[in-house]
Amino acid sequence: MVDARPGATGTIGSEIVARSSPDGYTLLAAPSSALGSTPHLQKLSYDTLRDFAPIAQINEFYSVFVVHPAVPARNSAELIALAKAKPAISRSFDGRRHGFHLNVENFAMLAGIRMLHVPYRGGGSAAIADLIAGRVDMMQDNLAVVKPQIDAGRLRAIGVTGPRRLAALPDVPTISERGLPGYESVGWHGWLAPPERPGKSSHS
Repeated sequence: MVDARPGATGTIGSEIVARSSPDGYTLLAAPSSALGSTPHLQKLSYDTLRDFAPIAQINEFYSVFVVHPAVPARNSAELIALAKAKPAISRSFDGRRHGFHLNVENFAMLAGIRMLHVPYRGGGSAAIADLIAGRVDMMQDNLAVVKPQIDAGRLRAIGVTGPRRLAALPDVPTISERGLPGYESVGWHGWLAPPERPGKSSHS
């Protein structure tokens, strides 16, 4: 049974599982950002190393940089050049401290450019809607989220964050390939459970 608890970059669902009994019935499907970057950026009520027992990695995924079709960039090298010529280039993202937020911050830092970061609350639907409408210039998101918009011509993919191209977007270069040599950002999801604690029985 799936009990979706979205919000706060995965920390809401993570806190529930961290405080649950280790009875084998409660598991956490967590993204890498919730376990990796978020604990270093905000104070949490749980410890990601102490309060979870890792079970397995579920998947590994790359994300995609997309722009509004009116943006004259067809790869990340052209986006960098555009950002240097037009410092007000904007990018949307669904919430501060999210992995995508940090990825683009890292991209901008390595490229020596500045962007106007426009945060949105909750899921990415509002962020994508504004990108499609041309209110912002670019964003980064999962392939499954942006692929329908790319296929419909409403967005243009300009770069993949992983070490190789995606089979679903064979003509889209990686960011390392056309823009920033060596750049790589790979996300993942994992299964975790509440840990057994000394003096606490799983049947209590």
